[in-house]
Amino acid sequence: VETPISRPLLLLVAVVAVVGSTPAVRSFTYGRLGARSEEFDTSLGLWARSQWLASLAALSLGLHGFALTRAIAPASDVSLIAVVAVFVLAWVAGYVVFFVPNGVGVREVVMVAGLSAQMSPASAIAIAAASRLVYLAADALAGLLAGTAYGRRSLQSRNPDQEPGPTQEAETP
Repeated sequence: VETPISRPLLLLVAVVAVVGSTPAVRSFTYGRLGARSEEFDTSLGLWARSQWLASLAALSLGLHGFALTRAIAPASDVSLIAVVAVFVLAWVAGYVVFFVPNGVGVREVVMVAGLSAQMSPASAIAIAAASRLVYLAADALAGLLAGTAYGRRSLQSRNPDQEPGPTQEAETP
């Protein structure tokens, strides 16, 4: 069941995001903040690429939420558009409330409020909790991969002639 507010809300968020990130608005904002515009690339090409990436991120966020919704509450009749709107709004709310680390609690409250209109509150809470666990697992995996990549790069910079590998022995003093 799609609420009457989900489509207009999604449209409003999309319009504000696109208009607010145009090169002219960004240059104006940077100037008001006291930054020099030449310090930032405000080209139209970069703006188009950033909009494409932001759209992909929002879609992946919504698909993540839709998959969780279908897995946890298969009987609910929630549309993909409504789930994308709720999950993107929850992410933005967690981002805007910057004094709460990683939006903990803020995103979940917005998710539960948005999803409760279309399913039982217990299902909405379960989806919000499962989403947080998925985010934690993804963050941990990204940190592990980044740490491994940094460790290899650091090892290579200390000994550029030798490739790091599992058989490499530690040097003894």
